[in-house]
Amino acid sequence: MPSRIRETIIRAVLILMGVLTATPVLSLVNPSQLEAYGVIDPDPIVLTLLQHRGIFQLLLGAALVWAALRPDIVSRSPSLRSCPRASPSR
Repeated sequence: MPSRIRETIIRAVLILMGVLTATPVLSLVNPSQLEAYGVIDPDPIVLTLLQHRGIFQLLLGAALVWAALRPDIVSRSPSLRSCPRASPSR
């Protein structure tokens, strides 16, 4: 597969993973979103901790999207280079 196509696929996967990873931040805007995780009517401290977790996941998702948009990051990806195969040991 040509490296340009691989690079495009890697970028698309990183963006998709970043967006999906960042979705728990929606609990900051609408705490009823936590019902999707099985949390119904949480205590205030539990709500705060889950919202805090959502912020960290937003940062992680943003880092994944940032990595996808930086050409120097994706082009250095080991999956884009041909890895030499190990010779069989005898």
